[in-house]
Order: sequence, then structure tokens, then C-alpha cells
Amino acid sequence: MNLNENDKIRLDKAYNLFMKKYGNNYTKQQLEYINSKYLKDLNEQYIDIKNTMLQIYTEIGLFSDDKNIYKAILEKLKKKHNIYSDILEVAGGSFPIMSKYIDEEQQKIGKGTITVYDPQLITDKLGNIILIKEEFNEKINVKNYDLIIGISPCKTEELIIKKANEEKKEFFILFCSCIRNFYDNADYEYWCSYIYELAEGNYPENSKITIDYLDNIYNYDLPIMSKVYKK
Repeated sequence: MNLNENDKIRLDKAYNLFMKKYGNNYTKQQLEYINSKYLKDLNEQYIDIKNTMLQIYTEIGLFSDDKNIYKAILEKLKKKHNIYSDILEVAGGSFPIMSKYIDEEQQKIGKGTITVYDPQLITDKLGNIILIKEEFNEKINVKNYDLIIGISPCKTEELIIKKANEEKKEFFILFCSCIRNFYDNADYEYWCSYIYELAEGNYPENSKITIDYLDNIYNYDLPIMSKVYKK
């Protein structure tokens, strides 16, 4: 991605405002990483940019709407599920931009809620989002949610599916690149088969699982797995 001088001035201003508001809530290690990467990783594919940076870049307006990966994910989500319901996002990241977009949509018609879990949240107020600065675990009650989502939620995909199936809840997961990096090709294919069988759960006849992908312009070739229940 090539930036002209005006772009850099605009982004620097937005970045400085963002860091002034939220910077003190990052750990020292995170701040060092952010400052070392800022505008230096733009030639990497979306899949290789860490979520921390991708969320910041999105919030400060680096990407136009047609290149905004989170808006592309939101459109996929809207086609599969009712976003004006009670939604839980797992591992939403330090600045949960996906939850922010969902909240903005919900506020337009005054319907739905969005809750996000992440132990590294850097804010306790963001729109109407219910922010819980904790790690999602198997003891958390998901009965009151209609839909559970995970956007590159690292290694919590399996837990999301298990918890959703326990309470017969819909889910939507964009898989994280760390899974593929962790396994070799054969093991990765086995893992994908295992996850699909896990997703089917005990109610395969009452539900539908779909596999989808983001458009090629995002260079993110890992699947989106979605499960809906027949009405």
C-alpha cells in the first residue's frame, strides 16, 4: 500500500489521537510492538498483520470501505445471521472493532445487544457494547445469547463451537491463521475435518453449516464457518 504525504499526515493525526486516548491502557510490550510496526507492515497481506495493528489501522481510517476487511466480514455476517439479536463476540481483541461495527448497526434501529470478552481490552466504554475484560472459558453461561462470533479468535474456535452447541446457539467464526501455522498440511486438514464434525454436534438434522471465504482482495484464505438452526 502506497501512501502519499497527505495520507501520512491524516493518519498520523488520527493515530496520535487514538494513542492519546487509549495508549496508556496497552502493556509496555504492546506499545513497543505497536510503535515498531506503525505504517511499516502495510505491504503484508491482511492475514499476516496482527489483529492489534489491523484494529488500529481500521479505526484511524487507513482502509477505504471497499478494502476494509471488518466491513467485509460484517456483510458476510449479515447475510448469514440476524445481527439485531443478542450477540457474544469471543476474543474481540484489544480494540474490538467488529463489535463496534455491530453496535453501530444495532443502534440504527434500536434493537440487539453486543457483548465482547477479551482480557486485553483497552477501554471500558465503547458505544453500547458490553465489555468484559476476561478470557472466555468453559464456565461462562451463554444461554442469553442468540449468536456467538469469533473473528480470528486464535485457539478458541473449538471452545466457541462447544459452548454454542451445548446451548444450541448459532455461531460464526473466521478462522485464525495461527491454526494453520501450528499444524503441518496433513494435520491441518485433519483438524478442519475434526472441527466440522464438532460443529455438527448433536443436532445435524435441525441445523445447517456453511463454509465461506472472504473475497480475494483481502488475501485471507482461511474459512468462515457458520451454523444456523432451522426455524
